[in-house]
Amino acid sequence: TYLLYKKGWRGINIDIDKIKLDMFRIKRPRDINIQCAVSNKNGTVTYYKQGYFSQVNSLDKSSCSEGCREETVECKTLTSIIDSTRYRDKQIDVLSVDAEGHDLEVIKSLDFSRYEPSVIVVEINDKVFERIRNSELYRYLEGQNYSLIGWSGVSLFLASKTFLAKLDSQI
Repeated sequence: TYLLYKKGWRGINIDIDKIKLDMFRIKRPRDINIQCAVSNKNGTVTYYKQGYFSQVNSLDKSSCSEGCREETVECKTLTSIIDSTRYRDKQIDVLSVDAEGHDLEVIKSLDFSRYEPSVIVVEINDKVFERIRNSELYRYLEGQNYSLIGWSGVSLFLASKTFLAKLDSQI
């Protein structure tokens, strides 16, 4: 997404960790940067991190080993976050979700009847396509009319069938 930013794209960066948001504010000052957890409900949640600066911050305590720090943060649905910004009721071109095993809850918190991202990039920690295809996350996105268009490492790239139809009509 940083390469898209460098090409002039703008959007919303959401992270649970204040330190990472401070870095977003420095590197991506023209984006909207929000410190918040994203899930299928609004409220306050506890999250877990390894030390002061952690690569992995999670709502799941089991993802954190020894030396785990607990922090609290506001939690909102993706729809309510988008609605609170200048992007309310706007087309979403790319939605990238990396929520350390909480990706399905983040995706489910989006109102697909109002927001239909053209492309969704989502992390899934499996390398076997049969298991990915049968995962709850993949099945949910298929149910929202998304098709797999690419796969790199742990990231799946899915496009809405509406977007794919527009591409097909331009060929």
